[in-house]
Amino acid sequence: MQGFKLTRFKLLLLLFIFALAFDILSSGCGIKKPQAPTWMTDWELPLSNRIFTVSELLNDMHSDNIVFDDSGNPFIEFTRSLDTIKVDQSLRFDANNLDIKDSVGIVEIESPPDVNSFTNLSDIVDVGLGFVPPAPFDIEQQLPIISNFTWAHIDQGLLDVTFHNSLEINLDVFTVTLIDNNDQHQIGVLTYQNGLSYLETETQQVDISGQIISNSITMLCHGHTPGGLLLNAGSQRLESTVSFPTIITVSAACAQLPGFTHTKSGNYEIQDSTKVYSSVIYEGNLFLHVINHCEVPFDITLHSQNFKIQGLDFSINRRLEPHEFSEVVIDLAGYNFTPEDNLQTQNVTISMVSTVPSSGSQEYTFRASDSLTVHIDVPPIILESLSGRIKPAPITIDTFTQTLDLPDGLDQTHLTMPNLSLILSNNCMVPAYAEINIDGGGRTLHLTGLVAGKSAPDALPAITTLAPSQAELSQFFDPPPIDLIISGQGIINPNYEKVSLRRNDDVCGDVAFRSALAFEISDTVSIKPQISKVDLNSKPGDLGYGTFFADIENHLPVGVIMTFYLGQASDSTLLNDPRTVILGPYQLSAGLTDSGGIVNQEVNSTISDSLGSDAIALFANDSLFFGERIRLLPTPSAGVVVTGADHIRVGARARLEIKVGGE
Repeated sequence: MQGFKLTRFKLLLLLFIFALAFDILSSGCGIKKPQAPTWMTDWELPLSNRIFTVSELLNDMHSDNIVFDDSGNPFIEFTRSLDTIKVDQSLRFDANNLDIKDSVGIVEIESPPDVNSFTNLSDIVDVGLGFVPPAPFDIEQQLPIISNFTWAHIDQGLLDVTFHNSLEINLDVFTVTLIDNNDQHQIGVLTYQNGLSYLETETQQVDISGQIISNSITMLCHGHTPGGLLLNAGSQRLESTVSFPTIITVSAACAQLPGFTHTKSGNYEIQDSTKVYSSVIYEGNLFLHVINHCEVPFDITLHSQNFKIQGLDFSINRRLEPHEFSEVVIDLAGYNFTPEDNLQTQNVTISMVSTVPSSGSQEYTFRASDSLTVHIDVPPIILESLSGRIKPAPITIDTFTQTLDLPDGLDQTHLTMPNLSLILSNNCMVPAYAEINIDGGGRTLHLTGLVAGKSAPDALPAITTLAPSQAELSQFFDPPPIDLIISGQGIINPNYEKVSLRRNDDVCGDVAFRSALAFEISDTVSIKPQISKVDLNSKPGDLGYGTFFADIENHLPVGVIMTFYLGQASDSTLLNDPRTVILGPYQLSAGLTDSGGIVNQEVNSTISDSLGSDAIALFANDSLFFGERIRLLPTPSAGVVVTGADHIRVGARARLEIKVGGE
């Protein structure tokens, strides 16, 4: 039995060997070598694993006005300063001038001493045997030289001429003619109607008003005596006395001057509605041009109560010799300035006190028309400080443009939480009224209001904020303008109040815009794609069937569309390269939000998609480039709010079937 089994086994083995040999021989081939086994497996290749944070997304959207708070929450914000407005135009008074002229005028000079003279009887008639016959007579008598003037143009005056008859005879006719020896004009004629009896004294007057009288006068006497006996053995003569008025007023003279003082005032008006109660001058001058047109010296004093320094009135003294010109510049810096307040204007008064000192024995020539003049130029006066009723004064805010610079794609959205305000800092005690216009996108915001002044000179600036209503802002920023054009004007002290102002006082301000990233998107918004390189040097074998997988977590308050790109371009041309393989687009829902539009729960999605032969061929290279493109979908009309916690998380990978093993 056993032997049969072995024999049968051997027979079967021989038949197998024979059949195998026959097959080999009949095929005409040699015997094949032994081969290693092959099998199929999966290759998992990471393509991307990243988180797109809000900060990164916004940076990719290009905006200089995006800022983040301490919690990482994004805001659209800018602050633009207005040009500082100086209010010192109210501390300036226009240039002015003033002329003061004082003439010598009618001058009182001292009356000269009485001029006495006498004529002896023997000079009049022949005297013999003690008897005087009847006879006419003519006498020329040179009066003594007057001592205190050479000539004088008498303004008003009467000359008293007194005769005393000691001739012991009567004069039944007697007339006297006074002749000025300088020009031989007749000063006057005195007629003694009844003659002049013995021992009689009679005074007559000559009106010398308007005459020029010299210091040398001749007296011509004409008369007649009836004669008579001479009984007196004593002196026999005709005595005369010429007396000038006690005070001689002259309109011109060459005379000794007793000294006199004139006071002349002039004023100029400040045609300005600002009423100054007190002020301190920062910059200003008085230019004084003083001219003495006379032949006599003058001492002058210029004085004004409107300008004070250290509590003292402005005063300046000068001595001017005949025909002297003097120019004086007075620096008014530091002076207190208080003009005289009238109903319509304010006046500045400057007085000139001019004194001619006594000349003693020296004579001066002068005329009433001779003058002393002062011309005062007052350039613009700039005040350091002022207290008073400052006139309402217009101010202009220079126009400037501020670019809003929203993130790319959001420029046509509707910002739902914008805040814009004008913050004015008033560094003076003077209130102002401001009108600011903000133009953009064919729309205008008007900001108006009273800007309060600070409470005290050394207090901190008063802050006033002008802001439109939320409804106005919402309308203005739908959609947001590209540029904001800001201009304005105002009025300093609009209510004409009594205030105080200092030279460095000013008003400055900022236009401040701040908005949470809260918006309504009405159309799709694209975000700059992200492109990264994938190294393929580690691929384990031949590539077969492939699948693309993506796990996406959306923590944004907006829906997104994700598109992935596989290709050989290393930059943004990857998106348009015809060889690029495009995966998607894939749409994801927005994260779940609370009532305020803020995400409180993310939405997750897993995507799988088969890879075609074009895509699989890309994995045969040493490397490829992988791109992600995100687009934001339109939001509900109420809008959404983006916070610092918002993000998109993407994990992408490829799964490829590969053949491994074998030769």
